[in-house]
Amino acid sequence: MEPLATTEMTEPAADLLAQAIDCHQQGQTALARQLLKLAVQQHPDTVEIRLWSGILAFETNDYLEAIDHFRQALDSEPRLAMAHYNLGLCLEALRDSEGAIEAYSRAIDSQPDHVHAYNNRGILHAANGHVELARQDYEEAIRLDPGYADGYFNRGVLNTEQDRLAEAEQDYQRAIALEPEHESAQFALAVCWLALGQWPQGWPQYEWRWRYAAVNRSRPPRIAPPWDGRSSLQGKRLLLDYEQGYGDCLQFCRFVPTLAALGADIQLRIQPALRPLLASLSGVQRLISDEPPHPCDYQLNLMSLPALLATTPETIPASQGYLSAPAERIAHWQSRLSELTLPRPRIGLVWAGNPRHSNDRQRSLPLAQLLAALPPGLSYLSLQRELRPGDVERLQAHPEILCLGDQLADFADSAALCRELDLVICVDTAVAHLCGALGVPVWIVLPFAADWRWLRQRDDSPWYDSARLFRQPHPGDWAGALASVAQQLTDAFLGSNRQ
Repeated sequence: MEPLATTEMTEPAADLLAQAIDCHQQGQTALARQLLKLAVQQHPDTVEIRLWSGILAFETNDYLEAIDHFRQALDSEPRLAMAHYNLGLCLEALRDSEGAIEAYSRAIDSQPDHVHAYNNRGILHAANGHVELARQDYEEAIRLDPGYADGYFNRGVLNTEQDRLAEAEQDYQRAIALEPEHESAQFALAVCWLALGQWPQGWPQYEWRWRYAAVNRSRPPRIAPPWDGRSSLQGKRLLLDYEQGYGDCLQFCRFVPTLAALGADIQLRIQPALRPLLASLSGVQRLISDEPPHPCDYQLNLMSLPALLATTPETIPASQGYLSAPAERIAHWQSRLSELTLPRPRIGLVWAGNPRHSNDRQRSLPLAQLLAALPPGLSYLSLQRELRPGDVERLQAHPEILCLGDQLADFADSAALCRELDLVICVDTAVAHLCGALGVPVWIVLPFAADWRWLRQRDDSPWYDSARLFRQPHPGDWAGALASVAQQLTDAFLGSNRQ
């Protein structure tokens, strides 16, 4: 929240406010709020009391009460920038983007050098796809305060999303120079280097993710020291932990056989949904999920291995075929597809990832656009397990698409089904990594500024031999990417002379 400047008050009001502030500073928030409620009752028109009441309500996630206090303050002082700004924070917390932008704009109107209001408004403009407005706000924040690290960081994020990675790198480095402990900028710089293929710098820098809250939440408890990449693993017990999402685990579990070859006794902790599938992974002595691990000499997360093994695009191990589906699942889906008498080629479809993913807005494509792009005459199967509002109705209008997502119990099922298909077309989600790990042909439809692991300006992947990449030619241009997919489908399966 915006800090407050003391204004003139009556002595009784000032005394009550001072008591409330003192309680707040001592961590007695509930008592502080009680005192402020009493102060509001006795001095309802005192702006300072309204502002502090709003701040404490905001800190306890009581956003509606906070909004009421800030608006009451603005009734008394309509041009009070701090009230407009704090109101914007509340509205932003309630996901009222339009209202928050208006509040930040009023803060700027009242105080033209309000750096934080420019920055926060820029973030919302960027989230709404208004790139140039966001850039103008970040650059004004930087102009007003050249030492404002968050301004450089947020402009770097914007440049990253526009695939202007050289500029993004400079922004992140400037933010770090101003604030060396800026965890978000340090992590973003790692991702930037990885996307640029600068892996000798990027992988060690990627360890900053453990200081980055959004990633650190997924870190399992530590029970053993990390392996340093140099000490012998011969006869050593090594606990490897998954992190982040399913796709990350599927992508980086390829390093397990490499460590096993160094003599390590490996137990691998993974998500329960992956357990039946990863039973096929070579080099694992014990798979665990919720159960406690056995004692171990070292502990590592899977995504720390490329740094320790000095991995480059040329030295990635196991570019395909390091996972396989259980035989009984394969037999089941062979029988199921035989019953359905689906002619070949059979093409699986996945158009959306986890809607709760931070980058879902960029990576998931609208089903309507995908359906409009698919050439007729091929057997399409939906592998989408989680349907979004409107998807059911759209699929009902396309009975030629067989929906099997609700029949997939776990990743072993998905693997067995994908193995029986001629091609899978998907967005950047776990299915892309699953197909790549199986060696199943997969076409991955990517946003203009794709995730770092797909690198830049290439239509293949060093991670997966069976993958082909289709990128948006311009930001947000799914139609352009899907036109390329449709043309390649026609050429590959229907003949280039098809009318």
